[in-house]
Amino acid sequence: MKKTITTLFSLVFIFSVKAQVCPVFITHMITGNQVQYNATCPDNPAAWSWFFNGGTPQFASIPNPLITYNTPGNFISACSVSGGPNNCSASLSTAQDSVTILGSGVPEIKKINDVQIFSRGSIPTFEIESTSSQKVSVELFDITGNLIDVVFKGNLNGGTNIFQMRPIDLPIGNYVLNILTESGKITRKFHWNN
Repeated sequence: MKKTITTLFSLVFIFSVKAQVCPVFITHMITGNQVQYNATCPDNPAAWSWFFNGGTPQFASIPNPLITYNTPGNFISACSVSGGPNNCSASLSTAQDSVTILGSGVPEIKKINDVQIFSRGSIPTFEIESTSSQKVSVELFDITGNLIDVVFKGNLNGGTNIFQMRPIDLPIGNYVLNILTESGKITRKFHWNN
């Protein structure tokens, strides 16, 4: 009598994909009391999650939100990403950023129509359009209030006036341009990255 023994094997394969650390990079541009945030991640995450301390809105789920800060101060933001082809982990894939919002409420005078800030080479250039001739002082400050340069002091002509800073190496950062006129002060905040 022959015995037949049958052996049954069951193989179970469990595949587990570990969540990955995905680098998140944040930049921002400050315009008055609004900040345009830009987040990038080379791993193409499926979801973005922002938190803005003191900002409106306080939360966002897009990579490039525009946030308004209603009071002056220092504010921290955080962005995390998750999912995507590399299975980014939200708890491991985060970045933080901070911004300083200066006080608003500086009166805009009626004689200055427009102020543009741009670059000519690596030198900050300021274009001020005025409806009439007036005495002005154009001063550049860093974000902490330290005077960097008196760009111009004298009589501003009616029409378009263009001023360049003295050739100095202006580091990347946030700056404040004050234009003191006979009837008030105009303040323009800008980010220099040239």
